[in-house]
Amino acid sequence: MLIVILMLVMVLSVGARSEDSHPVVLGNEIFRRANYELIAGEKVAIFSNPSGFFQSDLTHIVDDMAAQGGKDDDFEVVVILSPEHGFRGDLQAETGDPAVYVDKETGLPVVSAYKVEPAVLAKTLERMGVTCIVADVQDVGTRLYTFIWTLYDIQAAVALMPTDTRLVVLDRPNPLSGKLVSGPVLNTTCCSSGYGKAAIPHVHGLTIGELSLLFADDTGNMKGRVEVVAMEGWRRNMMWAQTGLFWGPPSPNLPTAVSAEVYPATVFIEATTVSEGRGTTTPFEVFGAPFYNALEVAEGLNSAQLCGDRACFRATSYIPTFGQYNNSDCRGVQFASARSTLSMDPFHAGLVVLRTLMDSAPPSSFKWDGSWMGHPGTDLMDWYAGTPLVREMLDAGMSAEIIAARFAHEADTFHSRSSRFYIYS
Repeated sequence: MLIVILMLVMVLSVGARSEDSHPVVLGNEIFRRANYELIAGEKVAIFSNPSGFFQSDLTHIVDDMAAQGGKDDDFEVVVILSPEHGFRGDLQAETGDPAVYVDKETGLPVVSAYKVEPAVLAKTLERMGVTCIVADVQDVGTRLYTFIWTLYDIQAAVALMPTDTRLVVLDRPNPLSGKLVSGPVLNTTCCSSGYGKAAIPHVHGLTIGELSLLFADDTGNMKGRVEVVAMEGWRRNMMWAQTGLFWGPPSPNLPTAVSAEVYPATVFIEATTVSEGRGTTTPFEVFGAPFYNALEVAEGLNSAQLCGDRACFRATSYIPTFGQYNNSDCRGVQFASARSTLSMDPFHAGLVVLRTLMDSAPPSSFKWDGSWMGHPGTDLMDWYAGTPLVREMLDAGMSAEIIAARFAHEADTFHSRSSRFYIYS
């Protein structure tokens, strides 16, 4: 049986920390308040990155555990596992994480788990004597964000290790809430990649703890080996701004909760010849290209009324410092996401953005092209969408409404299936 642990800790218990003033208490705080007793006697690997800090004092879980572990019969941290962008989050996308290095702050070895085959990872962890893996990393609620697929591979590695090896997931909010579920379910036959390995939709509506339970259900030899330390105070209707939590960038180009909110709608742009705003202070909030008329793009997007009767796209220009159109003047828009509401479907919004960019571009300017990530042509878009059908329907001139309706049933079916993994109401 898959285990969900909600650890109830008395305020006056030994080693307890001061109560967090935020309405939501993260799984890592619950874990620490119990003096890490869940991993007593274990040799631990920690899967984390810059987002793995405690809200109460802003210290990082690895720094805290490295300082406390290794005493008497207590746990011992033997290795850090890093996702894309590296453990300390200082690497840009697809720049090549070092396979193994030493963390300067703790002196612990760091092993990149990004794009590492589970069998290789399992042998590495066994060689280091690991008996338990603790995961504390912030997801952003969008299927193609790579952290969840590194967790997926870690779970697959655990399944290949001795049967007493466990995975403990410290839960965190889905910043898009636990209500939004939309977009195509990944077609694993054609479109499995580092941006999706299991059949979940573009916006999945699960916390990372709930995802780990779903993944375990799909993976053999994982019965009873995934444990989730649940949050306190989180409800499914909460967007990030309602949690009272400080946003620490999980990756370099999602610097704010606003950028994470718009990400599922604008991320498809980076599979095209349009800049998605990398190289600016507002990635994914601004997008454009040298060949656009900014006013025309803004007018076209606002006419779609994605934010009801309020305009939510502002004409702008910017010069990226890296990425597509580095040092070139891009004309486009800024997405004022604060004007959007929970009722806005991010997948539908993304289709409106793509449809408008395609229709507003001069002939032969807008193209499907993931060259900047080493994937020229249409592959990147199909991997991001989870199916070639989205691209094909857009190329055929279909409207965002028709395309969104085509995939609505898939999302609804997944929503019904995934609800059995809910930890929160």
